[in-house]
Amino acid sequence: MFFSVEGLCMLEFVEVPQRYVVGVRRQVSAEELSDLHEHAFNETAEVLAQAQAQPGTSCCYFFAAPPQVDLLAGFEVPMEQVAQVQEVATARGLAIHRFPPGTAAKTVHNDSYESLPDARQAFTAEVAQVPSEHPNGALVPISWEEYVSVPSDNDPSAGYVTELYRSLP
Repeated sequence: MFFSVEGLCMLEFVEVPQRYVVGVRRQVSAEELSDLHEHAFNETAEVLAQAQAQPGTSCCYFFAAPPQVDLLAGFEVPMEQVAQVQEVATARGLAIHRFPPGTAAKTVHNDSYESLPDARQAFTAEVAQVPSEHPNGALVPISWEEYVSVPSDNDPSAGYVTELYRSLP
């Protein structure tokens, strides 16, 4: 499947390993997403530094769609570092979630941050058609983004690479 939205690559199905994510879990409006991202990543980075843990991939998990978005924004943490992060994260009001292994639909968005909402919407619409095509049936209502790279200060409108995922049963 190919997308007509600029910056999106082909849809593929991937096996995703178990992963742990530490971060800020909040319900916010779509307009508040950008501000929450910055706060969540800074807060989580401080907690990981205090716990002397290495941050993994920065990510954002969505548990409910707009207008009121329920999300977890933070960093993946290796399983062997979860215990050392737990106490500091809990004291600072951060959440640690374990996501089980599974199958997911995936695409890559390679365009400006401003075009990410349109890409997310196109991806969600395309994946909504998957149950009839995918042997594993209906979708689990969770999606997430992994922020692979960010632009340089010289050109903040280009250079974002974001992997978009949606869980499959």
